[in-house]
Amino acid sequence: MSNGQFAALTLLVLAAHLLALGAVFTGAHRNGPMLLLNAAVALAVLVYVAAHPKAFAYGIDWQVVGLAVFEAFALGAAILAWRGMGAALIASRGVFALHLAASAAAVAFALLFRITRLI
Repeated sequence: MSNGQFAALTLLVLAAHLLALGAVFTGAHRNGPMLLLNAAVALAVLVYVAAHPKAFAYGIDWQVVGLAVFEAFALGAAILAWRGMGAALIASRGVFALHLAASAAAVAFALLFRITRLI
């Protein structure tokens, strides 16, 4: 993946988060886009972790385990919030805020730093 592709991907993810946030604030779709995006991001991360077991080849990588547990929680909260559970909706809003902050940080990283070797 080139630096340009990485920057484009991070900008796309940030734009998706901002559009979902706009949909929530305009009230047109209420929480649906936010919950759908939370579930999509969580599934993408979980699939990526499951598809790359090298992280566990030389012992347990606790950062990857923590990320997988967080994203499993995010997916569960999105599903439960979709079904009408109030506490899960609050948790999903918190997860969305963290995902939004992470995507904004990824955009800043992609635009401000050039990586000479992307794997």
